[in-house]
Amino acid sequence: MRPASSDFRRWSRALSKAVRAVRNARSFRAQDVAERMGLALRTYEHFEGGGGRLNLERIFAFAAATDSDAFALLAAALIQAPDLAARSARNKLMLTFMLALQEFDTEVGDDIDLLETGALLAAFNEMFARLTTEAKRRRETIATVEQRAKNWGSDLPYPGTED
Repeated sequence: MRPASSDFRRWSRALSKAVRAVRNARSFRAQDVAERMGLALRTYEHFEGGGGRLNLERIFAFAAATDSDAFALLAAALIQAPDLAARSARNKLMLTFMLALQEFDTEVGDDIDLLETGALLAAFNEMFARLTTEAKRRRETIATVEQRAKNWGSDLPYPGTED
């Protein structure tokens, strides 16, 4: 069954939002990205605006130009989560996942077909639960360091205020 044209329009809008989110997160102007991609500004703006057909070559060129993750851009469009692309730009979440999937495919091969959907879902949920715990732990560490930095020196006298 072929997706409806409304699906393609919805994906195109989400891709447009994802591209813009990445560009903004990377602090690039549209002109900067257009130049890095070797495109005229108007052509780039058409791409960023979601115009035309889905173009994998452009998506990968955009990712290279912005040092982001092309697979995250695609996933962000397909799951209607445009901010995923910006959140994944630095760590290349989806590219990393694709590399691990490639290794899994090579190792397991045809036996992938033997795995039940429930087992796959359980394994993915377990993996994401571990990553959620890790992300929270890192956020708490950052918050602690920021608070300590904010409070640092507050109990020290300023020069010229000693009694």
